[in-house]
Order: sequence, then structure tokens, then C-alpha cells
Amino acid sequence: NFDQLDKEISETRQDLKPKLRQLRDLENKDNPKGFHLNPLTKEEMRAVEQML
Repeated sequence: NFDQLDKEISETRQDLKPKLRQLRDLENKDNPKGFHLNPLTKEEMRAVEQML
């Protein structure tokens, strides 16, 4: 079911962010631009589509 997949994808993204942040710290690099962005929700996507 798509809701379960959305939930798993969201959890994976949230788990990945601290790991990437730690890796970038170990490499003495800054986090990439837009690193803290989140994907649009379904409602936000619908609103954008309505504006187009």
C-alpha cells in the first residue's frame, strides 16, 4: 500500500540525514545546499498543480 511506502521512505530519509551529516563532518566538508529541504506533501503538490 502506498501509505506504507511513503512512511518507509520518510523514515529512511530521516535516518539518512544524520549519517550524511556525520560523514560530511568527518570529511571536513560543509553540508550540501538544500540538505535540510523536505519533499512536498501530497497536499502541497496538489496546490502547486492547481496553480499551473
